Amino acid sequence: MNNTTENLDDEIIYVSKSELKRDMLEIQNLGEKISQLSLKNIQKMKLSDELYNEIIKLRNFKHEARRRQLQYIGKVLRNIDNFEDIAKQYDLITNPQKVIEKKRNILDTLFNSLNNNLEDEMSKLEKSVPNLDKKRLRQLFRIYRSATEESSAQNKQKILDFLKSYEN
Repeated sequence: MNNTTENLDDEIIYVSKSELKRDMLEIQNLGEKISQLSLKNIQKMKLSDELYNEIIKLRNFKHEARRRQLQYIGKVLRNIDNFEDIAKQYDLITNPQKVIEKKRNILDTLFNSLNNNLEDEMSKLEKSVPNLDKKRLRQLFRIYRSATEESSAQNKQKILDFLKSYEN
């Protein structure tokens, strides 16, 4: 009997009240930031009807009513399944350059790994991109490797563009 209670205690993860409040305020702040976007950008986001309506209502409130509405928006955000998606959409709208840089870094990493070990990396890539034109990719790398230093930058860009065309 004593053994089972010990197992249950080991699996319980305790979260402090302060940490819960910090998380709640962070979610609430995201709701406030979303409400400060233009109406066009808010409509671009994939928000539930309830959340969209509450964010629009927030724009009309002042002082105490605004604070209560923000708390309610935080509650709605906490209870939806795609909170991470909404946060990503917000980042995409507010920091498009950051997203572009991140995609560029991913493509550069993929290019370097393909350049170092083309066949192995291509088979890994083919698992995630089933319609990959392997023949064309091999051809682009052959051209890149045989090119002079002046034209290698152009050829690298062709490979990156080719890889970008398969991006989801």
